[in-house]
Amino acid sequence: MTERSPEPIDNEQQRRRKSRALHIARSLGFVGRVEYRHVYAPTGGAQHGRGIEQGSDLLWLSADAFERDASGDDFTLRSIIAHERGHQLLARYPRLSKLQRRMGEATEEFLASIIGAWICGDGTDRDMLNAGMSAEDATRQTNTWWELLGEILWPEEKRYERFANNWPRQSSNPPHQRSMNTNAKWQLGLRGLRAN
Repeated sequence: MTERSPEPIDNEQQRRRKSRALHIARSLGFVGRVEYRHVYAPTGGAQHGRGIEQGSDLLWLSADAFERDASGDDFTLRSIIAHERGHQLLARYPRLSKLQRRMGEATEEFLASIIGAWICGDGTDRDMLNAGMSAEDATRQTNTWWELLGEILWPEEKRYERFANNWPRQSSNPPHQRSMNTNAKWQLGLRGLRAN
């Protein structure tokens, strides 16, 4: 349990934090309630709670998330929320749930980060979710996982080939240097995930 407390903020600042978190969560496709609590928590700043149905899921953020975002050398608020959206998709998308069960509980955090990076598209937020790896290693690892996810999510050969062929498997460019065109094509495949 954490020993410290966040610096006090007024109700208006709390409202702005909640509003910002809600806006980001909705832009990433999160379905359910979004709450902000001005506390420190051992969750890294955010937590996804599964409700009876997707609309009753809960995403709650703590002061940690906003401090990490403000530090400039830690996860951005968008990458933190994208990771939690990854958890929601693992819980709610049947093929992803099946994959996660097959791979074991230990892989849930990793898969949530990969899915979160996928949802973020190019940029700092995506790079944050690949933290701890060089750009080349992160690209190689992400491509391997995306190929596996593609096989599970789109088993119909034509549909899978259409998406897989639009993703650069052997790209020497780090994710943030890829063309928007390539990622725009992959974003087509994400519409189904964001809608579920």
